[in-house]
Amino acid sequence: MERIQLNSKAAEAVQAYIEYENIVGGADGGKLLSPAEYEEFKKQVSAQRANRLFVYWTNSQGLECKTIGPFSKCFCDHRYKEHLTDNLKTKKVPCKVPKCKCKHFNYVPIYGSNDLKCLCKHSFKEHDPLSKKCERAKCKCTSFSSTHSCSCSLHYNAHGTSFYTKDERIAMGKPVDNLGGGGDMYAALGGLTDFSDLVDGVERLQAAEYLEGHEKPRAIEETRDRNVRPLPGPVAKTIGKSREVTSEVVRPDRRAQVTALELYNLPHRYKA
Repeated sequence: MERIQLNSKAAEAVQAYIEYENIVGGADGGKLLSPAEYEEFKKQVSAQRANRLFVYWTNSQGLECKTIGPFSKCFCDHRYKEHLTDNLKTKKVPCKVPKCKCKHFNYVPIYGSNDLKCLCKHSFKEHDPLSKKCERAKCKCTSFSSTHSCSCSLHYNAHGTSFYTKDERIAMGKPVDNLGGGGDMYAALGGLTDFSDLVDGVERLQAAEYLEGHEKPRAIEETRDRNVRPLPGPVAKTIGKSREVTSEVVRPDRRAQVTALELYNLPHRYKA
């Protein structure tokens, strides 16, 4: 693995820019905010994003199979972070990319350059994001349909994208913990709350059942920073099978430790 080493000042600057990008989320229109404007922006979105929309790709049996994060792909081929994710009142999340027809975020289970094809053998990218009709000449497909199989064993068509407010999640008895350390102000966090969001819904259930019958590892109880906690054994084993997730990320303030948000974004952002 090739490694780039930075001095402390350069590393701090890089980390500051990453945090800026995560908080602003493209709301600056491509022009960096001044320090004063940046501080004012954070004040404006702080309370709103603490009560963000929690978003999941859910199957017909109610299992949250995928957790939606900033780099999750929509049927319109744009990322979740490229949508208006702060719309809590109506829970409508239209795409904000110019000329995109997408009116509401609709997750497609792909990473990087992977593709999801319809039964008509054409990519989801060749289907209208509103009507889902294939746009290829002479194709008679009237609505996108796929036999893509999720880890829950149900096909793509048996899933949908679900949106919840914080109060709704609490009423359901679901976790709503924000990331802390400034992470609760990040744009387009979706359903991301913890390391468990790194794995599919079925595997999360298996890990939870395992942990219920075993004593929690001492390292978890001794970890002071709730934002950087070690992975439970079965979850770590599951993630370890994936080549897209690196085992080490070097940061200026801590070595070989990563936040849930950083680790979650790796396969979505970098997989070729």
